[in-house]
Amino acid sequence: MKKKPQFEEPSKAVILARNNIDYATEENIATKLLDPDLDPDEAFILQADLNQGFKSSKQFVKHAPELRMWPANLTKSRAIYLTKEFALRKRIRDRSVPLYFRERAIAEQFDSKNLPSGFLAFPIKGRTTIPRKFSLYHDVDGHRIYSDGGVEVTIYGDSLKVAEEGAASRIIVPSMHSEEDYEFRALHLPFVYNDERFVIGTMFSTTHQCKDKEFNSLRFKHADDKESSEAYVLCKHEIAGRLGEIEVAYNTYRRRVVIENNLFPLLSKEFARGAARALDSLLILDEKAKDEARRPRQGELEGVYWLMIHHLGAPKALYSDAKTDGKLKNYDWTMRK
Repeated sequence: MKKKPQFEEPSKAVILARNNIDYATEENIATKLLDPDLDPDEAFILQADLNQGFKSSKQFVKHAPELRMWPANLTKSRAIYLTKEFALRKRIRDRSVPLYFRERAIAEQFDSKNLPSGFLAFPIKGRTTIPRKFSLYHDVDGHRIYSDGGVEVTIYGDSLKVAEEGAASRIIVPSMHSEEDYEFRALHLPFVYNDERFVIGTMFSTTHQCKDKEFNSLRFKHADDKESSEAYVLCKHEIAGRLGEIEVAYNTYRRRVVIENNLFPLLSKEFARGAARALDSLLILDEKAKDEARRPRQGELEGVYWLMIHHLGAPKALYSDAKTDGKLKNYDWTMRK
């Protein structure tokens, strides 16, 4: 399905028509894409298989290892203890428990030779133990949708149950394609600054359904794996909606509790610039394709984004600092044509 003009990436033919085509490897592609002085007429052909042993990009997306933000058995009492302890820290970024767990997971679990397909975050309380899975691929597209405008959020946070269960939101998110906007409810939004705010945030869910959620949830672990294959896959539309919730919660209610207990990475401007160049300047070497090159697929873009994190380090890649990066909604995601 054709994308809206503002979300279209250049075709292979357009990229190959550039004057400067450079071959890249798994070891240097991140450096090349993140170069702030990258020539607008430059493009790259990656000579690497980022599917890393999986038969296809789809197989990589479903079955490559995930980074666990915290153990599946993290207790509510331990989570509350961490919430209280982190609230005493001086720097704002150090008060976020999800941010701490995300950066620790990358530091302890990331392997550049066995690239992950995303993060897993287990709900600490609630009616289900099904983990939330989210990828960098959808995080990037969620930021693109949000920056383009049109995300509408209404937060319902007046009920007394909000302190225990979180607030609910009505969200409208534009599609990247020609179909109508998506409208859905988001649940378990940390909205009250209490000791359970992090715990509530781990229960994140929505009523949203799209093809990405429907088909990427179809995965099966090995027969000898004790854990269930099921995962609640979070998509670009839900991430764009969460960015809208963060904006409304702060601008309307002056509450930082949402951003401090947000599961998803907020991309730095430097990482976003590199991700944009991966979308508009990168091809994959493929001897079976015409011209022996093709556009990267979801799993390959996921791998490239992780290599960028490996190069920058998690704090510089997945933490947006308003003082140096400006507002997320003002990032320039314009595709080079």
